[in-house]
Amino acid sequence: MPWPRPTANIWLSTTREIIDDYTAAFRANGVAQKGLFIQIAPYTFRERERWDLANYAVPRGVGISLNGLVPDFNEAWRQGAVSNTCNTTNFCGMYDTVFQNYTSVPIAF
Repeated sequence: MPWPRPTANIWLSTTREIIDDYTAAFRANGVAQKGLFIQIAPYTFRERERWDLANYAVPRGVGISLNGLVPDFNEAWRQGAVSNTCNTTNFCGMYDTVFQNYTSVPIAF
């Protein structure tokens, strides 16, 4: 049987499983033993993934990694603006999740 064709939903559910697996593997008695990060930029299928994955990872203590800090990405900073390219989801620009969560989890560039 062939593998299913990758979709945004498969990508998100697989990434969430990996987040759960890694957070469980690197915890002892409920305390994180290692700092974990999720790479949220660029996105894989759609911009909304940044917001969805950050909202899943941050409550689990997983930091956000962008691996790039430059001022000239299109729509990198939306500050809540809605656009057609973002599927009408607020805060899915590349830096928006950093701004939303910088006091909650580690941030890496």
